[in-house]
Amino acid sequence: MGVWDSSDLVTQSFAKDSSEGVDSKTSNGARKSEMASTSWIRGDLIGAGAFGKVNLALNRENGELFAVKSIECNERNTSEMLAMKNEVQILSSLDSPFVVKCLGSSFSLEGGKSMHNVFVEYMSGGSLADLMKKFGGHFDEPLIRNYTRSILEGIQYLHAQEIVHCDIKGKNVLVGSSGVKLADFGAAKRMGAGSVVDSQLTMKGTPLWMAPEVVALAEQGPASDIWSLGCTVLEMATGKAPWIHIANGAANPFVALYHIHRSEQVPELPSCLSEQAHDFLRKCFQRDPRVRSTAEQLLKHPFITDSVPVLEEPQAPQPSPTSTLDFPSHHDVTGYTSSIVNSVPILRSPLFAKRASAAPLANFQSEEEPKQSTSSSSGADWRLWQQQL
Repeated sequence: MGVWDSSDLVTQSFAKDSSEGVDSKTSNGARKSEMASTSWIRGDLIGAGAFGKVNLALNRENGELFAVKSIECNERNTSEMLAMKNEVQILSSLDSPFVVKCLGSSFSLEGGKSMHNVFVEYMSGGSLADLMKKFGGHFDEPLIRNYTRSILEGIQYLHAQEIVHCDIKGKNVLVGSSGVKLADFGAAKRMGAGSVVDSQLTMKGTPLWMAPEVVALAEQGPASDIWSLGCTVLEMATGKAPWIHIANGAANPFVALYHIHRSEQVPELPSCLSEQAHDFLRKCFQRDPRVRSTAEQLLKHPFITDSVPVLEEPQAPQPSPTSTLDFPSHHDVTGYTSSIVNSVPILRSPLFAKRASAAPLANFQSEEEPKQSTSSSSGADWRLWQQQL
């Protein structure tokens, strides 16, 4: 894919947009203005969504990699343009290690088309949804706990700033070397009176992750993000969206929306998760938003605060060597293999065996945990041969 060099085009800097509601005096505002005014090169496409395409980008002056989200400015994209403007206004005012950083914004001309560009930090791991596809389709509980803790930290920060994300899901949580961060604020809202966002008869978010009160067009407040968080935990545990069986494989989300609104049910809790995780999810899935737990409360839940115990297999004591033939060989390939294999259960969740989706578990374990080596009997044969000499 070819690259686009912004030095050939006219750009409108981030600072000039401040009259439209963007706060250029945030703690990292100086860098944002600088980021938008320097030349940069558009690289490969790394993502696309409802609000435009995302490319890898390179700062020509310092070599910094970042991501640029772009959308063509035309009448067909009016709603998307408003969503991007909303994202710039909200994201540029935030400064948290659990929220992706906005580096700037500009307008440019590319091939005769007017483009609105938003610059954000590059998260090399992609989204949680992308990561699940690369590593078995789902995550084990210890990793889910870690990711959920970071997502909750981000949600708590947003709510303290009187902002509701409105679209928490795996695709909107990005992964990098520093951890996971909330992203995609096109649907985000600032809270109205009484800490509840006025829905204005609209639903914002992704249908299968929506809370009942959002589907009912009643309200969309902080509690709605908590419901969506619960759906995201289910997504990480199963690799599937909640209500997917009702939505006919996501082919008909409106059936699921009707079910979420009319029934008194909550999403099914995966059997692969612990009772501690189930209790956490029940607090997320209270259908009445007034009794649903807050982000601050959930950060104190044992599912978040407790670590999963890891049981190491006891090591057999080495016999005292009576001759050089009794020393364990440092060139014994079987010994190295056993050591590595025995480490695998320590890194994996002890709850993995409960996962219903891992049906051929016996075969899976037989590949990772082979029968013990017969090296001990071989050692006995060596000693018998030595005695005969």
